Amino acid sequence: MPTPDRLDTLNLDMGPRRRTEIYTQKASLTSYAGFGDVTVPLWDEVSLIGGVRYSRDEKDYRVGNTAGNALVRGNGRFDVTVSGTYAATTYRGGVEYHVTDNDLLYAMVSRGFKSGGFQDTPATAAEAVAGFKPEFATQYEVGQKSSFLGGSLIWNNTFYWLNYVDLQTRRTLPDLSIVTDNAGKATIKGYETYLSWKVFTHARLVASYGYTDARFDTYVPEPGVDYSGNRITRTPRHKVVVSPSYDLPLGEGGGTLRFAVDYRYESHIFDDNSNIGPEQRDPTNFVDGRIVYTDATGKWSVSLWGENLTDELTRTYQGTFLGADFGTYAPPRTYGLTLNWQL
Repeated sequence: MPTPDRLDTLNLDMGPRRRTEIYTQKASLTSYAGFGDVTVPLWDEVSLIGGVRYSRDEKDYRVGNTAGNALVRGNGRFDVTVSGTYAATTYRGGVEYHVTDNDLLYAMVSRGFKSGGFQDTPATAAEAVAGFKPEFATQYEVGQKSSFLGGSLIWNNTFYWLNYVDLQTRRTLPDLSIVTDNAGKATIKGYETYLSWKVFTHARLVASYGYTDARFDTYVPEPGVDYSGNRITRTPRHKVVVSPSYDLPLGEGGGTLRFAVDYRYESHIFDDNSNIGPEQRDPTNFVDGRIVYTDATGKWSVSLWGENLTDELTRTYQGTFLGADFGTYAPPRTYGLTLNWQL
Protein backbone atom coordinates (compact mmCIF):
# COMPACT_ATOMS: atom_id res chain seq x y z
CA MET A 1 0.00 0.00 0.00
CA PRO A 2 1.53 3.39 -0.94
CA THR A 3 2.34 5.84 1.85
CA PRO A 4 0.53 9.24 2.01
CA ASP A 5 3.58 10.88 0.44
CA ARG A 6 3.54 8.35 -2.38
CA LEU A 7 -0.19 8.95 -2.90
CA ASP A 8 0.46 12.68 -3.24
CA THR A 9 3.12 11.94 -5.84
CA LEU A 10 0.75 9.72 -7.77
CA ASN A 11 -1.91 12.43 -7.74
CA LEU A 12 0.58 14.92 -9.10
CA ASP A 13 1.67 12.51 -11.82
CA MET A 14 -1.84 11.60 -12.93
CA GLY A 15 -3.46 15.00 -12.56
CA PRO A 16 -5.97 16.23 -10.03
CA ARG A 17 -9.12 15.02 -11.76
CA ARG A 18 -10.58 11.56 -11.85
CA ARG A 19 -9.85 9.73 -15.10
CA THR A 20 -11.70 6.77 -16.53
CA GLU A 21 -11.09 4.57 -19.51
CA ILE A 22 -14.23 3.84 -21.52
CA TYR A 23 -14.63 1.54 -24.51
CA THR A 24 -17.65 1.41 -26.78
CA GLN A 25 -17.93 -1.84 -28.68
CA LYS A 26 -20.23 -3.47 -31.17
CA ALA A 27 -19.63 -6.93 -32.56
CA SER A 28 -21.49 -9.33 -34.81
CA LEU A 29 -20.74 -12.89 -35.84
CA THR A 30 -22.18 -14.98 -38.66
CA SER A 31 -21.10 -18.60 -38.48
CA TYR A 32 -21.61 -21.38 -41.03
CA ALA A 33 -20.77 -25.04 -40.63
CA GLY A 34 -21.38 -28.35 -42.34
CA PHE A 35 -20.20 -31.70 -41.05
CA GLY A 36 -20.60 -35.43 -41.36
CA ASP A 37 -19.46 -38.42 -39.33
CA VAL A 38 -19.51 -42.13 -40.12
CA THR A 39 -18.59 -45.41 -38.42
CA VAL A 40 -17.85 -48.34 -40.75
CA PRO A 41 -17.62 -51.87 -39.27
CA LEU A 42 -14.90 -53.87 -41.00
CA TRP A 43 -15.80 -57.01 -39.06
CA ASP A 44 -17.30 -57.75 -35.66
CA GLU A 45 -14.36 -56.52 -33.62
CA VAL A 46 -13.01 -53.64 -35.72
CA SER A 47 -14.60 -50.39 -36.89
CA LEU A 48 -13.27 -47.37 -38.75
CA ILE A 49 -14.40 -43.87 -37.74
CA GLY A 50 -14.20 -40.81 -39.95
CA GLY A 51 -15.58 -37.30 -40.02
CA VAL A 52 -15.12 -33.96 -41.72
CA ARG A 53 -16.35 -30.43 -40.95
CA TYR A 54 -16.22 -27.12 -42.77
CA SER A 55 -16.42 -23.97 -40.62
CA ARG A 56 -16.63 -20.33 -41.65
CA ASP A 57 -16.88 -17.35 -39.27
CA GLU A 58 -17.53 -13.81 -40.47
CA LYS A 59 -16.87 -11.16 -37.83
CA ASP A 60 -17.58 -7.44 -37.84
CA TYR A 61 -16.21 -5.36 -34.99
CA ARG A 62 -16.26 -1.72 -34.01
CA VAL A 63 -14.35 -0.44 -30.99
CA GLY A 64 -13.81 3.10 -29.78
CA ASN A 65 -11.93 4.59 -26.87
CA THR A 66 -13.97 7.64 -25.92
CA ALA A 67 -11.76 8.64 -22.97
CA GLY A 68 -8.47 8.68 -24.81
CA ASN A 69 -6.80 5.85 -22.85
CA ALA A 70 -6.54 7.87 -19.68
CA LEU A 71 -4.61 6.82 -16.56
CA VAL A 72 -1.12 5.87 -17.76
CA ARG A 73 -1.23 5.22 -21.50
CA GLY A 74 -2.35 8.53 -23.03
CA ASN A 75 -2.52 7.23 -26.59
CA GLY A 76 -5.49 9.35 -27.67
CA ARG A 77 -9.03 8.58 -28.71
CA PHE A 78 -9.85 6.29 -31.62
CA ASP A 79 -12.81 4.72 -33.39
CA VAL A 80 -12.04 1.63 -35.50
CA THR A 81 -14.28 -0.59 -37.62
CA VAL A 82 -12.76 -3.85 -38.83
CA SER A 83 -13.95 -7.15 -40.32
CA GLY A 84 -12.47 -10.62 -40.67
CA THR A 85 -13.39 -13.97 -42.22
CA TYR A 86 -11.94 -17.22 -40.86
CA ALA A 87 -12.58 -20.57 -42.53
CA ALA A 88 -11.17 -24.07 -42.18
CA THR A 89 -11.82 -27.71 -42.99
CA THR A 90 -11.19 -30.05 -40.05
CA TYR A 91 -11.45 -33.80 -39.65
CA ARG A 92 -11.12 -36.85 -37.47
CA GLY A 93 -10.27 -40.43 -38.28
CA GLY A 94 -9.54 -43.52 -36.26
CA VAL A 95 -10.06 -47.16 -35.51
CA GLU A 96 -11.76 -49.07 -32.67
CA TYR A 97 -10.89 -52.66 -31.74
CA HIS A 98 -13.15 -54.60 -29.38
CA VAL A 99 -10.70 -57.10 -27.92
CA THR A 100 -13.54 -58.61 -25.85
CA ASP A 101 -17.04 -57.50 -24.93
CA ASN A 102 -15.48 -55.64 -21.98
CA ASP A 103 -12.26 -54.30 -23.53
CA LEU A 104 -11.88 -51.61 -26.18
CA LEU A 105 -8.72 -50.27 -27.79
CA TYR A 106 -8.77 -47.18 -30.01
CA ALA A 107 -6.56 -44.79 -31.94
CA MET A 108 -7.63 -41.41 -33.26
CA VAL A 109 -6.24 -38.45 -35.22
CA SER A 110 -8.22 -35.21 -35.26
CA ARG A 111 -7.75 -31.66 -36.49
CA GLY A 112 -9.30 -28.69 -34.67
CA PHE A 113 -9.81 -25.01 -35.46
CA LYS A 114 -10.52 -21.89 -33.41
CA SER A 115 -11.27 -18.74 -35.38
CA GLY A 116 -9.34 -15.51 -35.02
CA GLY A 117 -10.68 -12.20 -33.77
CA PHE A 118 -9.99 -8.72 -32.46
CA GLN A 119 -8.81 -7.21 -29.19
CA ASP A 120 -11.31 -6.48 -26.40
CA THR A 121 -9.44 -3.49 -24.95
CA PRO A 122 -6.82 -2.28 -27.44
CA ALA A 123 -4.55 0.57 -26.34
CA THR A 124 -4.23 2.03 -29.83
CA ALA A 125 -6.01 2.03 -33.17
CA ALA A 126 -3.20 -0.14 -34.55
CA GLU A 127 -3.85 -2.81 -31.89
CA ALA A 128 -7.57 -2.70 -32.67
CA VAL A 129 -6.96 -3.36 -36.37
CA ALA A 130 -4.27 -6.04 -35.95
CA GLY A 131 -6.38 -8.63 -34.14
CA PHE A 132 -5.14 -12.22 -33.87
CA LYS A 133 -5.04 -15.22 -36.21
CA PRO A 134 -6.94 -18.54 -35.97
CA GLU A 135 -5.33 -21.41 -34.11
CA PHE A 136 -5.12 -24.99 -35.35
CA ALA A 137 -4.52 -28.15 -33.34
CA THR A 138 -3.77 -31.69 -34.48
CA GLN A 139 -4.30 -34.36 -31.83
CA TYR A 140 -3.02 -37.93 -31.81
CA GLU A 141 -4.65 -40.18 -29.22
CA VAL A 142 -4.52 -43.85 -28.26
CA GLY A 143 -6.48 -45.36 -25.43
CA GLN A 144 -8.14 -48.28 -23.72
CA LYS A 145 -11.49 -48.71 -21.98
CA SER A 146 -12.17 -51.81 -19.89
CA SER A 147 -14.59 -53.15 -17.32
CA PHE A 148 -13.88 -55.95 -14.85
CA LEU A 149 -15.63 -57.95 -12.14
CA GLY A 150 -18.97 -57.92 -13.85
CA GLY A 151 -18.88 -54.15 -14.43
CA SER A 152 -18.09 -53.20 -10.83
CA LEU A 153 -14.62 -51.99 -11.88
CA ILE A 154 -14.08 -49.61 -14.81
CA TRP A 155 -10.58 -48.53 -15.86
CA ASN A 156 -9.80 -46.21 -18.78
CA ASN A 157 -6.43 -44.93 -20.01
CA THR A 158 -5.50 -42.37 -22.65
CA PHE A 159 -2.22 -41.11 -24.11
CA TYR A 160 -2.38 -37.99 -26.27
CA TRP A 161 -0.20 -35.56 -28.20
CA LEU A 162 -1.41 -32.14 -29.38
CA ASN A 163 0.45 -29.98 -31.91
CA TYR A 164 -0.70 -26.34 -31.98
CA VAL A 165 -0.02 -23.79 -34.70
CA ASP A 166 -0.70 -20.12 -33.88
CA LEU A 167 -1.95 -20.97 -30.37
CA GLN A 168 -3.99 -18.04 -29.04
CA THR A 169 -2.67 -16.77 -25.72
CA ARG A 170 -3.21 -13.64 -23.65
CA ARG A 171 -0.41 -11.41 -22.34
CA THR A 172 0.12 -7.97 -20.83
CA LEU A 173 1.96 -5.39 -22.94
CA PRO A 174 4.40 -2.80 -21.56
CA ASP A 175 1.63 -0.17 -21.92
CA LEU A 176 -0.46 -2.38 -19.56
CA SER A 177 -3.05 -3.38 -22.15
CA ILE A 178 -4.01 -7.07 -22.18
CA VAL A 179 -4.07 -8.56 -25.67
CA THR A 180 -4.53 -11.91 -27.35
CA ASP A 181 -1.78 -12.88 -29.73
CA ASN A 182 -0.46 -16.04 -31.36
CA ALA A 183 2.38 -18.27 -30.30
CA GLY A 184 4.07 -19.80 -33.33
CA LYS A 185 3.93 -23.43 -32.23
CA ALA A 186 3.10 -25.29 -29.03
CA THR A 187 2.92 -28.93 -27.91
CA ILE A 188 0.73 -30.48 -25.24
CA LYS A 189 1.26 -34.14 -24.43
CA GLY A 190 0.08 -36.23 -21.57
CA TYR A 191 -1.59 -39.23 -19.99
CA GLU A 192 -4.95 -39.61 -18.26
CA THR A 193 -6.33 -42.53 -16.27
CA TYR A 194 -9.79 -42.97 -14.75
CA LEU A 195 -10.93 -45.62 -12.26
CA SER A 196 -14.43 -46.31 -10.93
CA TRP A 197 -14.61 -49.20 -8.44
CA LYS A 198 -17.58 -50.55 -6.52
CA VAL A 199 -15.47 -51.68 -3.57
CA PHE A 200 -18.36 -53.49 -1.86
CA THR A 201 -22.12 -53.13 -1.58
CA HIS A 202 -23.08 -49.42 -1.38
CA ALA A 203 -19.42 -48.22 -1.45
CA ARG A 204 -17.71 -46.74 -4.50
CA LEU A 205 -14.33 -45.17 -5.21
CA VAL A 206 -13.75 -42.87 -8.20
CA ALA A 207 -10.22 -41.69 -8.90
CA SER A 208 -8.40 -40.01 -11.78
CA TYR A 209 -4.91 -38.81 -12.54
CA GLY A 210 -3.65 -36.62 -15.35
CA TYR A 211 -0.12 -35.75 -16.41
CA THR A 212 0.32 -32.82 -18.80
CA ASP A 213 3.45 -31.41 -20.39
CA ALA A 214 2.39 -28.18 -22.14
CA ARG A 215 5.07 -25.94 -23.67
CA PHE A 216 5.58 -23.25 -26.27
CA ASP A 217 7.83 -24.59 -29.02
CA THR A 218 8.12 -21.24 -30.80
CA TYR A 219 6.90 -18.00 -29.24
CA VAL A 220 8.61 -14.64 -29.78
CA PRO A 221 5.91 -12.06 -28.93
CA GLU A 222 8.17 -9.11 -29.71
CA PRO A 223 11.81 -8.46 -30.61
CA GLY A 224 14.10 -9.40 -27.74
CA VAL A 225 11.43 -11.43 -25.91
CA ASP A 226 11.55 -15.21 -26.41
CA TYR A 227 9.20 -17.55 -24.52
CA SER A 228 10.08 -20.64 -26.57
CA GLY A 229 10.37 -23.64 -24.26
CA ASN A 230 8.29 -22.03 -21.50
CA ARG A 231 5.33 -23.81 -19.97
CA ILE A 232 1.86 -22.78 -21.12
CA THR A 233 0.06 -20.79 -18.46
CA ARG A 234 -2.44 -22.25 -15.98
CA THR A 235 -1.65 -25.84 -16.92
CA PRO A 236 -0.63 -28.03 -13.96
CA ARG A 237 1.72 -30.88 -14.71
CA HIS A 238 -0.08 -33.22 -12.28
CA LYS A 239 -3.77 -33.38 -11.40
CA VAL A 240 -5.37 -35.91 -9.03
CA VAL A 241 -9.01 -36.42 -8.02
CA VAL A 242 -10.11 -39.02 -5.44
CA SER A 243 -13.82 -39.34 -4.56
CA PRO A 244 -14.95 -42.13 -2.19
CA SER A 245 -18.66 -42.42 -1.34
CA TYR A 246 -20.93 -44.68 0.70
CA ASP A 247 -24.72 -45.06 0.36
CA LEU A 248 -26.50 -46.08 3.56
CA PRO A 249 -30.03 -47.48 2.98
CA LEU A 250 -32.45 -46.42 5.72
CA GLY A 251 -34.79 -49.35 5.41
CA GLU A 252 -37.87 -49.91 3.29
CA GLY A 253 -39.40 -46.57 2.42
CA GLY A 254 -36.74 -44.70 4.38
CA GLY A 255 -34.62 -43.42 1.52
CA THR A 256 -30.82 -43.32 1.30
CA LEU A 257 -28.09 -41.38 3.08
CA ARG A 258 -24.94 -40.76 1.06
CA PHE A 259 -21.59 -39.80 2.59
CA ALA A 260 -19.04 -38.50 0.06
CA VAL A 261 -15.65 -36.80 0.04
CA ASP A 262 -13.77 -35.22 -2.87
CA TYR A 263 -10.01 -34.61 -2.80
CA ARG A 264 -8.41 -32.53 -5.58
CA TYR A 265 -4.72 -31.86 -6.12
CA GLU A 266 -3.09 -29.65 -8.76
CA SER A 267 0.64 -29.08 -9.03
CA HIS A 268 2.45 -25.78 -9.55
CA ILE A 269 1.29 -23.49 -12.39
CA PHE A 270 2.42 -20.24 -14.00
CA ASP A 271 0.01 -17.36 -14.55
CA ASP A 272 2.25 -15.59 -17.05
CA ASN A 273 3.88 -16.71 -20.29
CA SER A 274 7.24 -15.43 -19.04
CA ASN A 275 7.31 -18.19 -16.37
CA ILE A 276 8.84 -15.85 -13.82
CA GLY A 277 7.54 -14.76 -10.43
CA PRO A 278 5.50 -13.67 -8.79
CA GLU A 279 2.84 -14.70 -11.32
CA GLN A 280 2.73 -18.35 -10.30
CA ARG A 281 0.73 -20.56 -7.95
CA ASP A 282 1.97 -23.18 -5.51
CA PRO A 283 0.45 -26.69 -5.56
CA THR A 284 -3.09 -26.87 -4.17
CA ASN A 285 -4.97 -29.45 -2.11
CA PHE A 286 -8.73 -29.14 -1.75
CA VAL A 287 -11.08 -31.34 0.28
CA ASP A 288 -14.86 -31.10 -0.10
CA GLY A 289 -17.50 -33.22 1.61
CA ARG A 290 -21.24 -33.75 1.60
CA ILE A 291 -23.99 -35.74 3.29
CA VAL A 292 -27.04 -36.21 1.07
CA TYR A 293 -30.41 -37.63 2.06
CA THR A 294 -32.61 -38.81 -0.84
CA ASP A 295 -36.15 -39.99 -0.18
CA ALA A 296 -37.37 -43.39 -1.34
CA THR A 297 -39.14 -41.96 -4.38
CA GLY A 298 -36.01 -40.13 -5.57
CA LYS A 299 -38.02 -36.93 -6.09
CA TRP A 300 -36.36 -34.81 -3.42
CA SER A 301 -33.10 -34.64 -1.54
CA VAL A 302 -31.37 -32.43 1.00
CA SER A 303 -27.61 -31.98 1.08
CA LEU A 304 -25.35 -30.68 3.83
CA TRP A 305 -22.07 -29.78 2.20
CA GLY A 306 -18.73 -28.20 2.94
CA GLU A 307 -16.10 -26.93 0.50
CA ASN A 308 -12.41 -26.31 1.12
CA LEU A 309 -12.70 -28.06 4.49
CA THR A 310 -8.98 -27.65 5.20
CA ASP A 311 -9.29 -23.88 4.61
CA GLU A 312 -6.63 -23.91 1.90
CA LEU A 313 -5.38 -20.41 1.09
CA THR A 314 -4.49 -20.22 -2.58
CA ARG A 315 -4.62 -17.78 -5.46
CA THR A 316 -6.81 -18.45 -8.47
CA TYR A 317 -5.17 -15.60 -10.40
CA GLN A 318 -2.23 -13.25 -9.95
CA GLY A 319 -0.91 -10.38 -12.04
CA THR A 320 1.23 -7.24 -11.85
CA PHE A 321 -0.10 -3.72 -12.40
CA LEU A 322 1.83 -0.46 -11.88
CA GLY A 323 4.54 -2.36 -10.04
CA ALA A 324 2.14 -3.93 -7.51
CA ASP A 325 0.91 -7.52 -7.30
CA PHE A 326 -2.82 -8.16 -7.48
CA GLY A 327 -4.57 -11.49 -7.07
CA THR A 328 -7.84 -13.27 -6.43
CA TYR A 329 -8.19 -16.12 -3.96
CA ALA A 330 -10.29 -19.25 -3.77
CA PRO A 331 -13.17 -19.05 -1.25
CA PRO A 332 -12.29 -20.04 2.33
CA ARG A 333 -13.93 -22.93 4.19
CA THR A 334 -17.61 -22.75 3.23
CA TYR A 335 -20.70 -24.65 4.43
CA GLY A 336 -24.18 -24.86 3.00
CA LEU A 337 -27.50 -26.67 2.87
CA THR A 338 -29.17 -27.42 -0.47
CA LEU A 339 -32.70 -28.72 -1.09
CA ASN A 340 -33.58 -30.30 -4.45
CA TRP A 341 -37.14 -31.11 -5.54
CA GLN A 342 -38.29 -32.72 -8.79
CA LEU A 343 -41.92 -32.30 -9.81
